[in-house]
Amino acid sequence: MHRYRVLTAAFLCELVTSTLLAQGKLGVDFEPKLIPIVEGIYAYEGPLAIPGRDDVIRTNSLIVLTDDGVVVVDGQDNVDEAERMLAAIASVTSQPVRYLINASPHGDHVNGNAAFGDVEIVAQERARDQMSESRTPMPLPSVVYAERMTLHVGGKTLELHHFGPAHTVGDTVVYLPEDRVAFLSEVYFNGIFTSLGDGFAAHHLEVLDAVEKLDADWFIPGHGLIDGQSAAELRAGLEKYHANVKAVHDAVARHVAAGDSLEKTMNEIDADLGEFAELPFYDFLKQRTVEATYEALSGREKSK
Repeated sequence: MHRYRVLTAAFLCELVTSTLLAQGKLGVDFEPKLIPIVEGIYAYEGPLAIPGRDDVIRTNSLIVLTDDGVVVVDGQDNVDEAERMLAAIASVTSQPVRYLINASPHGDHVNGNAAFGDVEIVAQERARDQMSESRTPMPLPSVVYAERMTLHVGGKTLELHHFGPAHTVGDTVVYLPEDRVAFLSEVYFNGIFTSLGDGFAAHHLEVLDAVEKLDADWFIPGHGLIDGQSAAELRAGLEKYHANVKAVHDAVARHVAAGDSLEKTMNEIDADLGEFAELPFYDFLKQRTVEATYEALSGREKSK
């Protein structure tokens, strides 16, 4: 990470400003689509509607094409959106989907599982446990792993890494070493305020440290802008997101250390976070993010 800081720090503020305006309104300046990353690998930007808002959070999947089938990472927010993604995949390959990897167990990434039929579904073991408790019925992973798993499909190598809790208890990072691509799912939001509602802020920082040591050119976010972004811009976005998570953690930790109440912490957090309080969806995400981080740092942190 450090060798990029000098190159990217000068335009991080510009990046934040541009992404404030670039998340998009569905049907106006944003349409779900495949985005080429490198040969045979695409990202897919789909929409996640937010109640009471006309803009959407872009929910992203990774598509890996091989001669022995397609690997999809993250299945979108619902069956209709997953079917729209599958139609887009069918426009670029006649190969069937062979594997679906649920890199996040949250509904906006797994509620579309049923659209994939009988494909093999893979997830981290604690992610599967969380999915099994969902009120929304869905096909569950048939293959689970604890810390690391490798898939070899049609000449492509996909390493599945669980570096620990971050956004969820069972996050998977999918790394393709030969292609120098890492799909981070909900470990990374590009240009959107962080969501730490599961209370793993401290662990999330550790996971981001591990992710940034991967020998990759492309770091693909699970939410936020991909379309039109270069590898360098996505890397800069990851650094900015890391700084965002750290700012939340450190600000709340200062309040906890001072003995401040949750109410006082919440009242002062806008000023504490500075530019991060101007990111898209801050108003939607800050309440639970600050509450969960406060609870965790007050000694009620969830176990790893």
